Amino acid sequence: MKTLLAAALLLGAADWKERAPLPEPRAGSMAGTPGGRYVLAGGSFWKDDVKHWTARVDIFDPARNVWEPGPALPEPRSDAACATLGDTLYIFGGGADGDVTADAYALRGGGWQALPAARLPEARLYPVATVLDGAVYVTGGIARAGDYSTVTNTLWRWTPGGAWETLPALPGPRRTSHAATAFGGKLFVFGGVTSRGGNLENLADAWVYDPAARAWSALPQLPVVRRAWAAAAAGDTILLLGGYTDDFATDVWAFDPRTGATRRAGSLPHPLADIRVSAIGSALYLAGGETAPKIRGHWTLEGRFNPIR
Repeated sequence: MKTLLAAALLLGAADWKERAPLPEPRAGSMAGTPGGRYVLAGGSFWKDDVKHWTARVDIFDPARNVWEPGPALPEPRSDAACATLGDTLYIFGGGADGDVTADAYALRGGGWQALPAARLPEARLYPVATVLDGAVYVTGGIARAGDYSTVTNTLWRWTPGGAWETLPALPGPRRTSHAATAFGGKLFVFGGVTSRGGNLENLADAWVYDPAARAWSALPQLPVVRRAWAAAAAGDTILLLGGYTDDFATDVWAFDPRTGATRRAGSLPHPLADIRVSAIGSALYLAGGETAPKIRGHWTLEGRFNPIR
């Protein structure tokens, strides 16, 4: 309880710190923290009521509070799975302008390298990647842009130098735009959106995958339905941030993996969806995101939390 209260106090709206603004506001970017800096790659934005995709990469240095240009992606891309292993940022899948890909790339040595052997088993848009015990786990997503009837429940596992392994599918509704993170040697998945009878339905269910047992277990229902949000381990809790239902959300929720309880834990300074949250030391970082329909955020936010014990 003390840790949960600490998380709630430390991550209330007044405790988020705004850092240098993102040079090009966008959402659906891929992000990670190779080398202790926050890398934001690709994404999309709207101009004159037309959607654009970008290959731009920006790198934020928290110590100096500056954004610097990074090596551009080989092609414009948004909404790919992304994961940091060591000093390398990996991206898998995603798409642009109606195309969906399975391609994989790694940012290392000052540039992007294509990884033909690490291509996803199938093309995916809006999948979510999580790093657990040196491996990348990718869940869900859709197979065709704009066609939510192609929503999936796949779980794939990959380690550098190896091949993708198909693991037991995620139970419950097929989903995309969910939140996922690793905690205590297990993979947690929260909410998202599915398609039922041609209609989109936001989800409030939660699941945990145990790699040792190769099995999923259901968790208690969440207090809110939510999609396009983010999850991050913080102290003894998992924080669930922002997202979208009928409106764009500011609320932050703390999920206790020991009890399955979820409680309100403050707010973001701005409503944000389609964000990527990464940790550097004892701080969370996020930048950009969608703050209203077709409106991208320019904020860079830093939130402090208790390190995982």
